Amino acid sequence: MTNKECLEKARGFIALGWTQQEFARKANGKPVLALDPKATCWCIQGALQAALNKTGNYSERFYECSILLANAADNHALIWWNDAPYRTQAEVLAVFDQAIANA
Repeated sequence: MTNKECLEKARGFIALGWTQQEFARKANGKPVLALDPKATCWCIQGALQAALNKTGNYSERFYECSILLANAADNHALIWWNDAPYRTQAEVLAVFDQAIANA
């Protein structure tokens, strides 16, 4: 999987549902692991985890995609950026769009 493919897949998870303060949540709002089949929403890094789904080059691809997202967000603390109280799902999707364009 290329960086662009990973980012596109992760963006798809965010488009389905976005969350803060946890990597992923079930429909009832309870936290779950990003790879849990019951997950219905993801944070920016949880979406990357779900997209990569433990592929062979998981660590390298996760790092590279995180850097692309951090550069697009102009903030290298992605978890804190995602969890900012004023952050919106639209802003997260826009950062994915920029990172995809840069990949």
